[in-house]
Amino acid sequence: MEPEKTDLMNLNMPPDEYNQKHFSFPLIAGILLIVAGVASIFGWILFMNTSESILVDLLKQLQEVDPSYTMENVKNFISVCSLIGIVVSIFPILSGIISVKKKMWGVALAGSIIGLFAIIPLFILIFLPIISMTLLIISRKEFKKSSS
Repeated sequence: MEPEKTDLMNLNMPPDEYNQKHFSFPLIAGILLIVAGVASIFGWILFMNTSESILVDLLKQLQEVDPSYTMENVKNFISVCSLIGIVVSIFPILSGIISVKKKMWGVALAGSIIGLFAIIPLFILIFLPIISMTLLIISRKEFKKSSS
């Protein structure tokens, strides 16, 4: 007997069977994106509130290059970077909501890609946007079906 061939990408699966099998993928991707965005915002807030004792070494290195740097300059720089990070972290949250609603697949996918860059202070959570991006790519057909 010939072994049964499996279609790894489910390209030949009927739409009803595909939707039943992958129904929860956009929901899971959306939840992962929301968690990643919220965790990233908390990480940037913690980074913004870094104590001066930790920044002393950085200040010493900067003063070797330019002696005019002060602790205030370093704190301002970290505050600006953190605010930019917080703003960027809002996009994965919004795309997570879009993914849960199964609307605008491209925007949801773009938000998961932006989520890769928003998690800078919390490197350990980098897998959340990667998993959600994979789930969004797999469940693209669900977004097309719900948008029509």
